[in-house]
Amino acid sequence: MANYKLYYFDIGGRAEFIRIMFHYAGVPFEDVRINFQEWGQNWKHKMPFGKVPVLEIDGVMLPDSRAIGSYLGKKFDLAGKDDLEVAQIEALMSFFNDFLNEIHTWFSVALGFGQGDKDKLYKEVFEPAAAKALPIFEKHIKEAGNGFYFKSGLTWADFYLSKFWQTMDRLIPDFFDKHPILKENSDKVNALPQIQKYLKERGDIYKMS
Repeated sequence: MANYKLYYFDIGGRAEFIRIMFHYAGVPFEDVRINFQEWGQNWKHKMPFGKVPVLEIDGVMLPDSRAIGSYLGKKFDLAGKDDLEVAQIEALMSFFNDFLNEIHTWFSVALGFGQGDKDKLYKEVFEPAAAKALPIFEKHIKEAGNGFYFKSGLTWADFYLSKFWQTMDRLIPDFFDKHPILKENSDKVNALPQIQKYLKERGDIYKMS
């Protein structure tokens, strides 16, 4: 079995879905939590792109949360039933990345990392982007007919996206009220026995944003 080390800060962020995938698969990994104060001096230069998360696999450093999700999806049989579905997952996640880029200015302010008028950015940046993008994610779940994004069932996209929508629901109090289909998917992922066990052991969910 490969030796895995996951490098990220001591928060949920972009790495929490990766931790969840390991727990779902029952595969051991070293969860390296980096102190924010030590990041610039001790860690940043060690990372391939100067960013985290990074997954080290037998000494090889793999950066980027989406690349890590895709890699582990294949390792853990969560990458789709055939080559076409693999490509469809990649396409949906590429579309998600476009959406994330569109809402970046609002998102960074909402998380407390950027400066600006959060309410103004919500109306001018988030709402127009969400109106275009969220129906497409909801359509995938509806057409799959099983509560997941694809007909073959659970994939790494479900882990990645459900975690993000949970963050949205914390930042936007009525988010899941307006998007019950996304909530259904998030609840279905969280209800998996392996995930339930991890969530109970993990501690304060709000710390893991």
